[in-house]
Formats: sequence, structure tokens, C-alpha cells
Amino acid sequence: MKAILKNLLLLTVVATTVISCGKDVERTVLKPGGDNQLTITSATLVLLQANAANVATVFGWGKADFGYDAAITYTIQLCKGGTNFASSATTTEVAMGTAVSKSFTVKEFNDKMQEIIGDGVATPIQVRVKASVGSNVNPIYSNVLTMTVTSYLDIVTYTFPDAMNVAGNYQGWEPRFSPASGENPEWWIRWIRRLYCFQ
Repeated sequence: MKAILKNLLLLTVVATTVISCGKDVERTVLKPGGDNQLTITSATLVLLQANAANVATVFGWGKADFGYDAAITYTIQLCKGGTNFASSATTTEVAMGTAVSKSFTVKEFNDKMQEIIGDGVATPIQVRVKASVGSNVNPIYSNVLTMTVTSYLDIVTYTFPDAMNVAGNYQGWEPRFSPASGENPEWWIRWIRRLYCFQ
């Protein structure tokens, strides 16, 4: 009789445990997808320093979907045509956070292009957007678009008093005859070290 009671008690405990654990928990399942198609407003760009402040192009893309409410961050990747994003030497990136569009000025886009291509030559560029939720999950990539970009060498022109004036033939190679700098010329100190002389 004691054995039957003992077995009945054990059976009740096991049944209670099984019933309490029988409810399924809603599980999060990673299902990469979404409509993150990349679009651009201009596929052929001839960048000019005179237009540095103008809008060069606008990139836009849809939201990626990882199958759950994830904190998705986006990165625009640009590479020299034909390199397929394989090398960091020919690829540059722009971190976008959670934004789904980017408007580049001519200067901004030219600065990124100078990292991967030379200036003055029309060069094919590949562009895509990477969507990430962390290092443990493979990113989702948008479609790859091809652009043709001609970048420019950014030349900075300094004017007086920001320009550096060096002694030369214009004042007889005598530094004391060079023009003064600033509003208080008596406090202007000139240090000139002559290692080599040329004429």
C-alpha cells in the first residue's frame, strides 16, 4: 500500500511538471528578407570642385527584415568597378545608422571617391547597402548598382594672411624685406633656416 501511494505521489508530481511545461514559448526565428532595393538619382557623375556644395546624388533603400523587430543599422559600401567589394584598398563605406537614404554633396562624394579611385578619369563604381543586426548574424545586402564617376583633385587655395610666404627673388633674397603678417607687425617673428640655396 505504501508503495502504491509512493508511486501515485511520484506520478502526480511528474504529471504536474509535464503539464506546466507543456505551453510553448513563442520563439524568435531569423528569416532574412525585406525590400531593401537600392536606388540612386544619378548613375553618371562628373564631379567639379566649383559645385562642391551642390547635391551630387541621393541613395535610397527599403528596410531590411530579419524576421523579428531588430535594431538594424545600414552601411553604404562603394568599390571600384570589378573588385566586387573584395578588398579594403578599393572599397569605402559610409555608416548610416538607422537612416534609409543619404544625400551626398559633390564634396562629400568626391572625398569618398578619392579613397578608391584616381581623379580626372571616368571610372566604374559599384554600390550596395549592407543591413546588420550584430556580429553574430549574417548581414543582408541590397542589389548592386553600377555608377560611372569622374572625381576631382581637391585643391585648397590659401590667401594672405593664411598663405605661407617664403623668401625669394621678389625681395632680393632678404627676409627682412618680406611683407609683414597680421595686424601687429612688430610682434611678427620670422624664423628662416637656409639649408640649400637655389636661383
